[in-house]
Amino acid sequence: MDFRFTDEEEAFRTEVRIFLDETLTEAFWNHQHAERKPGWSPEFSRAAAERGWLGIAWPVEFGGQARSKIDQMIYIEEMYYAGAPQEHHRCAVQQVGPSIILHGSEAQKQSFTRIAAGEISFAMGLSEPNAGSDRAGVETIGKRDGDEWVLTGENIFTSCAHYSDYLWTVVRTDPEAPKHRGISMIVVPLDASGADLQPLIDLHERRHFNRIFLEDVRVPADHLIGDENRGWYINATTIDFERSGITRIASFDQLFDRLVDSLRGMSAVERELPRYAA
Repeated sequence: MDFRFTDEEEAFRTEVRIFLDETLTEAFWNHQHAERKPGWSPEFSRAAAERGWLGIAWPVEFGGQARSKIDQMIYIEEMYYAGAPQEHHRCAVQQVGPSIILHGSEAQKQSFTRIAAGEISFAMGLSEPNAGSDRAGVETIGKRDGDEWVLTGENIFTSCAHYSDYLWTVVRTDPEAPKHRGISMIVVPLDASGADLQPLIDLHERRHFNRIFLEDVRVPADHLIGDENRGWYINATTIDFERSGITRIASFDQLFDRLVDSLRGMSAVERELPRYAA
């Protein structure tokens, strides 16, 4: 069996590398660091989207190119190895978009094709103070009021919510049902009245995480994804998408090579020094 990439696949890899070399310039990185958000760049996301790469393997009708999984793997591998700033679109492309394609209505699928255009971003509202790993323990309440859902509750450790347009979250919509069967998946605009984002500052004095308070936040009824009270199963799909793919491997490859380069630049004496030597 021949495990080599085809000529067309290698040509695509070269195309991606050229794009990265031309886009991720020293001036680009200087600007990113000056803004203190090296991983977040809507401009970069849109530049990649202009080439059709964000939804590279998605169906054409949802903004994709319907290309092969191998092309998608090559694209992801090169992006992560280069350390490209993908946080503006990462959650939307990797988790939310595929979940909507599987579970959303036709209107939602068409509306959120803007994901593949790099125009909108999502934060993942999948942790609460008393419901982290066990999402069936969600305490945020969603009540139907005519053509709207009214949400009250709290999310915590929500990455990059202060940069994002929407929150992808589960809420309890049937308090009387068994806990796995009484929750629903809802898309919440983060600029909605009653949505209050509070920063959680880490030890490096950076704001990556947020605490989000939802106080009678009104969300259009058509922001419910899939069937009411089926959010547990939709969220399971979302987590499957998050945990799959080659992203971690490509990231680790980059880190390993950087470590090797760093060690090669050290003298033999420096490499042999005890970690806590004076």
